[in-house]
Amino acid sequence: MDWLPHLQDVIEAARRDGALSLSLNGRALGSLPESLRSLTTLTQLDVNASRLTVLPDWLGGLTGLTSLGLSGNQLTALPDWLGNMTGLTELQVGRNQLSGLPESLGNLTALRRLGLAGNRLTTLPDWLGNLSDLTWLDLSGNRLTALPDWLGGLTGLTRLDLIGNPLTVLPEWLGNPAAGEHPPGAPLHAWAGDAPVTVTGAADLDAILDGLPGGVTLTSQDGARLLHVILDGDRSSLAWEGDHDVLISWGPVPPGAPPGQIAGDAQDAFDDPWFAAADQDSFGDITEDDARQAGHEFLRTGRRPASIQWLDKP
Repeated sequence: MDWLPHLQDVIEAARRDGALSLSLNGRALGSLPESLRSLTTLTQLDVNASRLTVLPDWLGGLTGLTSLGLSGNQLTALPDWLGNMTGLTELQVGRNQLSGLPESLGNLTALRRLGLAGNRLTTLPDWLGNLSDLTWLDLSGNRLTALPDWLGGLTGLTRLDLIGNPLTVLPEWLGNPAAGEHPPGAPLHAWAGDAPVTVTGAADLDAILDGLPGGVTLTSQDGARLLHVILDGDRSSLAWEGDHDVLISWGPVPPGAPPGQIAGDAQDAFDDPWFAAADQDSFGDITEDDARQAGHEFLRTGRRPASIQWLDKP
């Protein structure tokens, strides 16, 4: 393996420099080199997309780690000792082949970000409800058919990703988000320069839109949701960011696009074939009335406008 000598050079340099972070993302290692265990200063280790099938026991000795990336591997189970790494604040194990999680992970009470997307989970273990510091939980792309009520007790969550699960019923608590939700009818901030203008009603918004044909950015008071509106006749457009599951979406849905898809980010959206219109000059165009209506709806509801047909892609 030609990359092996280079890899050892990278590890040795990290050891010599007392490195705090190391990324071996996408190196298709197959297994972790034991020389990694000498990197006792590491706080962040990324071995995503490394074709790992098992995790060596000595990895648990890197007790200084606060962030561990194991996504995109071929793991069918996680070891119990992973629950001893109590300093972890972020654990990413998405896109593996996990059908269950060890109970020991309930000891990771410092976790703020937990990525479990793209596995084979059919149920959620009760101990997950003890991770009260979680602010981000990604459960997308699993096989969940229902959500336990205790999940609503994780009141610190600002992001909960559920897309791609065969959920048939959503619990009532999911329809009543915790603190931080932009209240319906609450004022928005309109940005067209360095200072925002407060928008309290549709008339205010129309006046701003009429005076700024180059576009205006509307944000919720907490800055967590954003709608960018450009009025240009039948070539008007929208960009949305917020709710932590959609960054930008465009409509109408291109012919043949799979249902239930969500855009990743603006650049990916432009590069993605689902977003490539036959006539690139008309890419993402909507009417001025639809764009204006979307702004009104955001002001009224505080949510991503539903009046526009959005293409959703993971």
